[in-house]
Amino acid sequence: MGKGIDIGWFSTGRDRAARELLRGTWDAISKKEIEGSIRFVFCNREKGEERKSDDFIELVRSLHLPLISLSSRRYKESDYHQKVEELLSDFAPDIYFLCGYMLMVGKEIYGRHTTLNLHPSLPSGPPGTWEEVMLRIISDRIYKSGVMIHLVTSDLDQGPPLSCCSFSLRGEPFDKYWPDVYEKAEVNVNHPLFSLIREYELSHELPLIKATLNALSQGRIRIKEGKVVDDQRKPVSGLDLTEEVDARLALFRP
Repeated sequence: MGKGIDIGWFSTGRDRAARELLRGTWDAISKKEIEGSIRFVFCNREKGEERKSDDFIELVRSLHLPLISLSSRRYKESDYHQKVEELLSDFAPDIYFLCGYMLMVGKEIYGRHTTLNLHPSLPSGPPGTWEEVMLRIISDRIYKSGVMIHLVTSDLDQGPPLSCCSFSLRGEPFDKYWPDVYEKAEVNVNHPLFSLIREYELSHELPLIKATLNALSQGRIRIKEGKVVDDQRKPVSGLDLTEEVDARLALFRP
């Protein structure tokens, strides 16, 4: 992909995290922490549908980024992404990046464009929405989790990983919550362990995005014919960027 990377950003914009990830990536590009640009932002909600997606749309406009929005509620699932492809035909970014995009894209998208997805678990972790992932981590007693960025394929959240970072769910501050989980038949989204794991996962997302986009722009990892390779064109199963992400996080800790 050469020096610098052009990004087509996809998001449903359904929560604060979606706004923070876009703004954080835009800030990093503006400060030259990432060599690249955001060519457009695509949202599958239109103005007036939901308050949180309206906030996301307003953020995009305030950053003066090209915005394309098309409500997925107005189309059959089988027709929707073909229409999206037509709307985006004038753009030619290096990658499409799904970041809080709550739809499964079809082959009209990932079959024609290098499409990446941010997912809130390790490559060996559970698929699904972030809520589903957090609940599975707790119910399955998974004591190590993280974040990954992977290629989008027909297998939900199972495409070849480009990168990941990990963190332990044992020790402080997690251990005081696990005994209560063991005593319950089921844990819901209101449990403090659910919120704590989500907090840790969120804190790792933006640093991983920055590190991964830099690795792509610098050629440390490349995508060739649907495979992830290193700078010697040898297949890799994703870069473990835990040390780099932890170093970035340490800069902001007191």
